[in-house]
Parts: sequence; C-alpha cells; structure tokens
Amino acid sequence: MVSGEPSAIGIRRSRRLVVELNSVLVGFLIGRIAADEFEILNMAVSRAHRRSGIGSKLLESALEFSRTAGSARAYLEVRASNAPAMSLYARHGFTECGRRALYYRDPVEDAVLLSICLDGTA
Repeated sequence: MVSGEPSAIGIRRSRRLVVELNSVLVGFLIGRIAADEFEILNMAVSRAHRRSGIGSKLLESALEFSRTAGSARAYLEVRASNAPAMSLYARHGFTECGRRALYYRDPVEDAVLLSICLDGTA
C-alpha cells in the first residue's frame, strides 16, 4: 500500500510517499511542485522488492498528485547507467529531454533528464 502526506512545509507543494510491508520501509518517493511542474527529487525501492510493482505504484500516485495539483509537466534526473529505472519511467510515458554532464559523484556519471506532459499538451 502506498501512503503519503503533503509535507509540513509547503503543504500543497510537496509529496512524500512511502511503502511499508510488515512495518518495514521498502520504497519511497519524494517530489515537489515548482511553478507548474512536478519534480521527482528521489525515489527508491529496496533491492529485495524491485520488479514487484512498488515503483510503478509510487510513480502513479505521485503523478496523480501532481495532475490534481495542476502541474503541466513532471520531470526527474536519473543516472545514465540505471537501465531498470529508465525502463520504468519509459513505461509510464517519460521521455528524455536533456542531460547534465558529470552530475553524479561516486562514480562520476551523467544524469539523463526525463519528463512527461501531464496536461494533454505536447
């Protein structure tokens, strides 16, 4: 089950979602609205629970929150080498819109910028 609440700061502008199984945190997503866009700041699912649909549920819940809040677009950054995450985002309609060279550290790696239109425009 995905549960989430707006944060105490900027109550209608941010979202923290968590998935717990047997009182153990197995996934989370943190995002915020900036102007008319929703930015996914961080998302993770424990290794033992990947490929179980948790990531999709988190993403679907966050995108629904952002649509309801009036966001026109959602975006995020992901490591260029993170093929499983890129595949998840592509299945949900995200497309590449840019890159940030040498964005990540340890190891140094580019970030791929992904976005999705939420308001029906291209």
